[in-house]
Formats: sequence, C-alpha cells, structure tokens
Amino acid sequence: NPEVNFTDDTDAGGKDCSFHHCMSQITLTFEAGSGVDFNTVKPTGYTLSGLVLEGSFDTTTGTAETDANAQTADLTMELDGVLTSSVILFPQSTTSIELSVNYNSQPYTATLTIPEGALKAGNNYTWTVTVRNKDLSIESAKITDWNPVTGGNVSADL
Repeated sequence: NPEVNFTDDTDAGGKDCSFHHCMSQITLTFEAGSGVDFNTVKPTGYTLSGLVLEGSFDTTTGTAETDANAQTADLTMELDGVLTSSVILFPQSTTSIELSVNYNSQPYTATLTIPEGALKAGNNYTWTVTVRNKDLSIESAKITDWNPVTGGNVSADL
C-alpha cells in the first residue's frame, strides 16, 4: 500500500508535490434573454475561433504549452440540450476569442475578452452568455474551481 501525498513540503526543506492544473479551462453558461425561450428552442452548439489547439505536456516540469508552429483553429462544441459547457485548452497568449452560438438555426456572435491577454495554466475562465432576440450579451469573466480571472462585458448583434 504505497502512500501518495500531494502536499507542498518546501517550508520543511522538502519538495512541492501539491497538485496544480497545467491547462486552461473555459466554461460557458447559456441563459435565455429578452425575446428568447429555451423551453421552446435551446442553443444547439457554439464555436470558439482563434485558438491554438495543438501542444505538448512536459511531465518533467509539469508544463503544458502550445506548439510553436501551430496555427489557430476553430473549436466547435455541440450542446445536446445542456446549457453549460466546458473546454480544456493549452495555456496561450490571446487577447480575445470569437464566439459564435447556434440558436434557432442562426449564428449569434460575440467576442470574449481574455483578462491579462492570456489563458493561463490553472485558470477556469467562466462567462454567462445571454442569448437575446437580436444579440448576445456576455457577462464579465469569472474564475471558478481553479484560479479566478475577471473579464469584461460583451454584446454582439445578429
């Protein structure tokens, strides 16, 4: 029975063996706004554009990073009736991410502004996305479960 201990023992002259998230996370929660009823029709999916999706993880240092020559790409997620969705990504420098939500066969678009210009390791960037009759409204980014990061407000028109 080996004993595994995930603690930081640096104060006692030992090693830091505490657990740290090495990736970044984005969590979107979709809410119905003015002129929209999710009891009738729910968003079917969304696309995040401008992300680097290729990278590597160094098990020696515990560092996750994007590949130097990787191109940005789109990440499309299906919602299948749920209204909260999370994706885990490589940490990366970016000031904004384009969001397109598919609702009632129409694309609703907005821009997610990334605090401090980067998706940092250990941070879960959460946004509430309000789908309204003619646009999207994005609340400030909040950090949950991992390290908190605050973003800004965003509106998008159809």
